[in-house]
Amino acid sequence: MTVIRTQDLQNVARLRDRLGVLSVYVTVDPHQASPGPSAGQLLLPQLMAGLRRRISDAVGHRRVAELRQRLDVLQPAVDRLLDPAAHGLGRALFAGLDHGDTHEFAVQVPLADTVRLCDTAHLWPLAAAYSSEAPAGIVTVSGVGVRVLDYRLGHTDEIAAAAYEPAAETRELVGPGQASSRQGPRSAAQRDLHDRRMTAHLHKFLTDTGGRLNALAPWPDWKQILVTGDANLVTAFTAGLPPGMHADLVTAAHTVPTALPPAQVATLVAADLRDARRRAHRRLAEQVRDAAFAGEAATYGPADTARAAAHGRVRHLLLDGSRPWAGDATTEDSGRRELLVEQTYRAGGNVTLIDADAAGPLAGGEGIAAFLQP
Repeated sequence: MTVIRTQDLQNVARLRDRLGVLSVYVTVDPHQASPGPSAGQLLLPQLMAGLRRRISDAVGHRRVAELRQRLDVLQPAVDRLLDPAAHGLGRALFAGLDHGDTHEFAVQVPLADTVRLCDTAHLWPLAAAYSSEAPAGIVTVSGVGVRVLDYRLGHTDEIAAAAYEPAAETRELVGPGQASSRQGPRSAAQRDLHDRRMTAHLHKFLTDTGGRLNALAPWPDWKQILVTGDANLVTAFTAGLPPGMHADLVTAAHTVPTALPPAQVATLVAADLRDARRRAHRRLAEQVRDAAFAGEAATYGPADTARAAAHGRVRHLLLDGSRPWAGDATTEDSGRRELLVEQTYRAGGNVTLIDADAAGPLAGGEGIAAFLQP
């Protein structure tokens, strides 16, 4: 199982299979206090049994046997999904029943317990999770160095670190025969010079380190980059960031102990990330609305967006996440939104479900808009 990335969603959206694509979502908490099974562990066997009954009702005898045989072959993968010792709170499995291609994912956020067999993969739950807990880079800066964390869908990894080592000439500036504790104008001036040189050397280290941040493999996925620490040190680090990284930059003043585990660092800055994500969603909704009204490469409303998606032209689909999601109902609107998600990912685009309190600018377009390929 892997932590999901944008490319994974796009690959799953391209699954096609003669017998259909099975999509399975389950939530299994490996840290639950009770030794009993979780809701997902209890519900999934019922859902799988229901799926087998629906297959019997919907298809001919020969295809029933074929589909049931393929479901039996996939049972070990389903068992892995339910394993409480495995990684991940939310797990997802996508499998082509004929050719046997499978994709398994684990994330640290809940996913709705559901099983579907359709012509294409059921991607809405992952699109929703990817929007509400979008990938972000978290950088902690201090007088001892820099730590870089990759956060996505509730999971946090430390992916890089740089320790600060003071330059030899800045460590001690007291001359021969002078005690470091000596008082007076000259020693005070020396201490002041020493402090300034130490600070300048540290700031240069931070600025130079910031300039290398975009060399890290995960950074293109990051929707926000949050830098936290002492305000002066944060300023020094962000001054070195490549220009393209400033648009999604968030700064916060938190004292982060050097040995604090990555998951606890993410918890410390969680409110800052949520606020930043909400602001970014609002900005996206306003930008797509204004671009569409100005006749630029954007759509506003279901009709124009559906036409563009059908032709593979949607670069970034925006949906009001407060409306009923496609797994909750069988209405025409929910089915249309699910199709838009699949078509966008299949064409290599991105999808964002806009936070409810940031989706106002999409109201005039029935909660649907998109940026298009040029």
